[in-house]
Amino acid sequence: MNEILILIYILLVFISIGFWEAYMERRSGWASKSSGWRIKLGKRTLTAYHFWSWLIMIPMFLMLPLVIFGFNSKIFGILAAGYFFGVVVEDITWFLVNPEVKLSEFNPKFAKWHRWWNILGFKIPDFYIYYPLIAIIIWLLLVK
Repeated sequence: MNEILILIYILLVFISIGFWEAYMERRSGWASKSSGWRIKLGKRTLTAYHFWSWLIMIPMFLMLPLVIFGFNSKIFGILAAGYFFGVVVEDITWFLVNPEVKLSEFNPKFAKWHRWWNILGFKIPDFYIYYPLIAIIIWLLLVK
């Protein structure tokens, strides 16, 4: 099994999700103009759109190989690591391809839906740090 090719495929799927969200949300990131419920979870808000897409639909699609072929911890590790890497790739893609948002708006003033950390003078969304770390840990524990 070529784990890296599977990971690349998953990341390409997340790039396509970035295009889809950019064209759907336009300038209204975090589905701020979408209909449906919203639940405040501390400093973050969970929207109906994000619940159904990011916590239900995308994981269900990713886990399809496990449903078809049965559970395999290595495949699960690739899929789970791909999810956490993919979320970051999708978010970066949203800013790169959104026809109504400039890349210079990748900052806390515009993207208020993210929690931002200041790391060595650079402002970066918090999950850009801990999601890749989670992915690397999963990869090291289950894939390699």
